[in-house]
Amino acid sequence: YQGDFGKFAPDAQLAAITSNWGAYYTQVARSVIAGTWQPRPVWGGFNRPTDVAWDLAGNVFIADGYNNSRVVKVDPRGRWVKTWGTRGKEPGQFNILHTIANDAKGNIYVGDRTNRRIQVFDPTLLPSDPFLNSWCVIDNGASGCSGAATGIAVSGSNVYVTGANMVRSYD
Repeated sequence: YQGDFGKFAPDAQLAAITSNWGAYYTQVARSVIAGTWQPRPVWGGFNRPTDVAWDLAGNVFIADGYNNSRVVKVDPRGRWVKTWGTRGKEPGQFNILHTIANDAKGNIYVGDRTNRRIQVFDPTLLPSDPFLNSWCVIDNGASGCSGAATGIAVSGSNVYVTGANMVRSYD
């Protein structure tokens, strides 16, 4: 939580904290170290969002990426409309949504950084499955899904993706 500070020892024991959330932070630290951490997605609450995109109607799509692993749609007045995505590797799942953009048709392009892919969604298909397509991000001079998307832009039929060592165009 913003404004809170916790200091943990290597064994995940809370050493110091500046808020009343000590038990919660201890539980989180232990589960992160054990590899069992699952974020608690909360309707109306963000957890380290990474990027935003707007559609032609003024709706905002938020990559709530590091911990909640989801896309959130908010109307032009800031009211929550819908959300989709969970943590994982399957279509419609994410592992660090790092960037988001949209095209003129309203499709949403998500840079799924740790899964090293771009996923494309049609948000008008919600609440059913909005997934349309995905493809690997390939780093310069490498093969396979080697790139991690950190930025994305769509212009016409071209999708531009940036990563640690590259700027690549997909069409």
